Amino acid sequence: MINIVLLSAAIGVYPVPKEVSELPGSFGSEDYVVLSAVDETMGPEEYSLTLTNGVAEIRAGGDSGAFYARQTLNQLAPKLKELPNLVIKDSPDIGLRGVVEGYYGRPWGTEGRISTMEFMGRNKLNLFLYGPKDDPYHHEKWREPYPEDEAKDFQRLLDVARKNKIRFYWAIHLGGGFRKGGEAEREDTEALIRKLDAMYDLGVRAFAAFFDDFGDADAEFHAKICNLMWRHLEAKGGVFPMIMCPNVYWGRGEHAYTKTLGEKLDPKTMIIWTGREVCYDILSADAQKVARSYRRPPFVWWNWPVNDYCRSKVLMGRTYGLERSEFSGFVTNPMENCEANKVALFGVADWCWNTGAFDSEQNWKDAFKAIYPDEEVAKAMKVFATHNSDQAQGNSQGYRREESVGDWTFEEIVEAMDVLKRKLPMEEPKLWWELEGWINDLDCLAKMGLKLQAMNAATGELERKHIRKEVQQLEEIRRENAIKHVEKFRAATFPNDARQVKPPRTGTLAVEPEVEKLFRQ
Repeated sequence: MINIVLLSAAIGVYPVPKEVSELPGSFGSEDYVVLSAVDETMGPEEYSLTLTNGVAEIRAGGDSGAFYARQTLNQLAPKLKELPNLVIKDSPDIGLRGVVEGYYGRPWGTEGRISTMEFMGRNKLNLFLYGPKDDPYHHEKWREPYPEDEAKDFQRLLDVARKNKIRFYWAIHLGGGFRKGGEAEREDTEALIRKLDAMYDLGVRAFAAFFDDFGDADAEFHAKICNLMWRHLEAKGGVFPMIMCPNVYWGRGEHAYTKTLGEKLDPKTMIIWTGREVCYDILSADAQKVARSYRRPPFVWWNWPVNDYCRSKVLMGRTYGLERSEFSGFVTNPMENCEANKVALFGVADWCWNTGAFDSEQNWKDAFKAIYPDEEVAKAMKVFATHNSDQAQGNSQGYRREESVGDWTFEEIVEAMDVLKRKLPMEEPKLWWELEGWINDLDCLAKMGLKLQAMNAATGELERKHIRKEVQQLEEIRRENAIKHVEKFRAATFPNDARQVKPPRTGTLAVEPEVEKLFRQ
């Protein structure tokens, strides 16, 4: 038996498989045939992949399992000249696992969602929950049908989801917008049915209802609406169980709203939970407590690496703070920067698939090699991410992550940022668009650190004066970069969100304080 974590690190198989058995011999990775068969004794996402003497034999319980076996083979073959003879037996720990587009801010758009879902498919994530707060037809204009061009975009998204074995959930946000009682409730019920039917006709077969952040915590009314939705959808046929985001979606089950909802909501409907707080680690003891109030396992909505509450920061640290429990599903709520999210998605996919073998440090290190084909870019992105993971002191949620862990130098940062400024515009233009302001900020900060070190070591006043002027020039470049960053992001979003855009801040836990300390010397 091979050490599966070491195997994944050595040859880049992620998520880490459950079981790998080594066989004698190997064969050329460019010369093999693939045989595939259905094994009805396996679960729908379970597979085995046997590599022996020029044959890759796939046995799977269903289309999803066969698709995942292909993803594993696709990772192995391009990286090795010789494929080892081996047997991989694999299946996920968490049945529903994926991503929710649920943040406040600039929506990803169709192309961003497609990029995200294709990445999800490669990494064996199987659920996309569409719920951007700032899609008006999901929220304020929920009664109205989508315009024709946006409706066609959903058909594209559904097609990509099918190809990547992803269950695409469309959510409607009714919190505070669905009127209770009398003629108004009847009108809104009819409008809700029309909207559900319109989305069903587009091909949606998985639905969610959100009541978070708006309106009253009326558990009986919320359960009534969701039960009505479910009865209508179930009668239409071919739909998956609903997901519901309650008004009180955090805690440990003590709230009266939570208990009433658990009693009144149809037992087939999954209920979202973010942890002990809105932004918090997901702890098994907390999950078990809330499950008793929900009367079902919680559907985890993990608010990492979302940055809508700390918009000056970009969060690209490792995945940690998760404990295994019984969940009905698990989704990560990422940032509006969908390309930069992929480091976190890589970690969440690995954890959800094989929680027992998850190695947070190793996964994070390997993420950069897996995501960025250029070795120099991968190393430089790891340096950048090292100093961009903490939400910064004073964020509205009080949630913090490690940052600038291990030995680091200003020289190392400057060299890495030079690589990114040279290469990302050509090799990863979408990622460059997202991160340009933060990369330039960290570059200026590190260069200021080097200049201040030199100034404090200088013995002559003329030399110190010259260096001080260079530091002032870097400060001005940093200010100009902040202005350009804000202008760019404001132009790319909508008026209400534009007011929330903040100048970029990097290295707030260690690099920035070290520069400030050098200023004081």
